[in-house]
Amino acid sequence: MKALGISQLVYAASMLTVPESVIKTVQENLFAFLWKNRKDKKRMVMYEPVAEGGINFVNFYMVVKSLHLAWIARLLDESDDKWKVIPNYYFRNYGGLLFLLKCNYEVRLLKTGLPLFYRELLQYFQDLKNTDNIFPNGEVILWNNNSILEIVV
Repeated sequence: MKALGISQLVYAASMLTVPESVIKTVQENLFAFLWKNRKDKKRMVMYEPVAEGGINFVNFYMVVKSLHLAWIARLLDESDDKWKVIPNYYFRNYGGLLFLLKCNYEVRLLKTGLPLFYRELLQYFQDLKNTDNIFPNGEVILWNNNSILEIVV
C-alpha cells in the first residue's frame, strides 16, 4: 500500500488542498484493502509501531499534514527562487510568513484574501505548535495573539 497506493497520491497531495472527504475515502479504501473488505479491527492500534502492537499503518491525514508542513521549510529557506513571489505576496498582507508562524493567531480570522492551501498550511502549523513546544522561551509575538482577549468599550 505504501509503495504503490500512497505514492500515487503523495505528489498531488503535497501541492493541492485535499478535502477531508477525500482523506476519509482514501483511509477507508486502505483499510478495506488491508482487511479484504471485511470488518476491520481497532484502527487506532493499527497506526502504532510494530513494537507497540500495531502494524505502522498509513495515516493519510498525517501524510497530507506533513506534506503541507514541508512547504514552510521551502518557503523559509534562503534561496532566491522566483516561485516564492506568489506565496510571499499573500503572506505579506499579514506581516509575512515568519511573523505569522510566531503569532498565536486564529486561522479562521485570516480567511480574507488568503488562498485555502495557505490557510491549511497555517492551520497545520498552529496544530503542531499547540502539541509541541516549538517556541520554548515564550517567543510568541503578542500581535494577533488569540490568548489576549479584545476588550470592547
